[in-house]
Amino acid sequence: MNPVAPDGTFRGTSWPEIEGKLVTDKETNRLIIERLKHDGRWLETRPYTHSYPHCWRCDSPLIYYARSSWFVRTTAVKARMLEINRDVDWHPPETGAGRFGEWLENNVDWALSRDRYWGTPLNVWNARATASIAR
Repeated sequence: MNPVAPDGTFRGTSWPEIEGKLVTDKETNRLIIERLKHDGRWLETRPYTHSYPHCWRCDSPLIYYARSSWFVRTTAVKARMLEINRDVDWHPPETGAGRFGEWLENNVDWALSRDRYWGTPLNVWNARATASIAR
């Protein structure tokens, strides 16, 4: 179970002192250090300056949150997609070799389950239908 809820607070922990507190709060860090010291599990604390991700809209701190994801294994069909792309009648022609062709060449498996974009329409096409339209 992940002890960090989607809202960035600790949930379901065995530490009542941090329950419901934001993981990005400096007070939470202090409470965790105190608990580790109390339990004999603390080694040392050092100041460390690092860059921290922030929301580009509201400038609030962001957390990296481990989640399960669904992927489409597009790398398994990369060669076939490149082959089909060569037969598409692109307008303008440089699109197939340029922007779209370069995207296909650099293809990586596609994460479908990114929460921020869930519900975004997916471009899906049938190679046979595309080939018959191009003729």
